[in-house]
Amino acid sequence: MKKAIHFFLFAATIFSWGIPNGSAQTRDQKVRSDRDQLIKDLSWYYDDLDKGITAAEKMNKPLMVVLRCIP
Repeated sequence: MKKAIHFFLFAATIFSWGIPNGSAQTRDQKVRSDRDQLIKDLSWYYDDLDKGITAAEKMNKPLMVVLRCIP
């Protein structure tokens, strides 16, 4: 009986991922939303590599560069 319940919960979870929720964003909306979120975070230097390099050198810390693609 437990196996049947676990299978049902698993199947329901997988099925629910495929159901569109009606609030799908366009790629442009996703990019703008992501950008706005990262600009508010002062630990990120969004789209400014020179400023990031300068800050890393001042703090004598390594720099991690993230190249991202939002599908």
